[in-house]
Amino acid sequence: MKYSEQQLNNIARSMALGTHGSFAGHLGEAFIVADSGNREIILKGFGGLFDKVARFLDIVPIFDEAKHEAFIERRMNMLDKKLMQGHISQDDYETMVNALKEVSA
Repeated sequence: MKYSEQQLNNIARSMALGTHGSFAGHLGEAFIVADSGNREIILKGFGGLFDKVARFLDIVPIFDEAKHEAFIERRMNMLDKKLMQGHISQDDYETMVNALKEVSA
């Protein structure tokens, strides 16, 4: 899963406290002091542990930008089609488009 830098730092700090076991504690400490290359290695090897701690902390991964954009595009295409077929009014269309814009902002 994809987390922001701030989310990863919060996860690592929680791990470093030892709350999630001593191994996770040492891994969290290593992540905190690691450079970007070593952080990537830690995440590739122990991403599942980071996900487990994120769930414990109720940290929600950030959107995968490409998937999010594809979802918005599919939804817009569907709305265009419904408008052209007369299934929704222009006002409904504009309301739904504005809601999509808010979600994508």
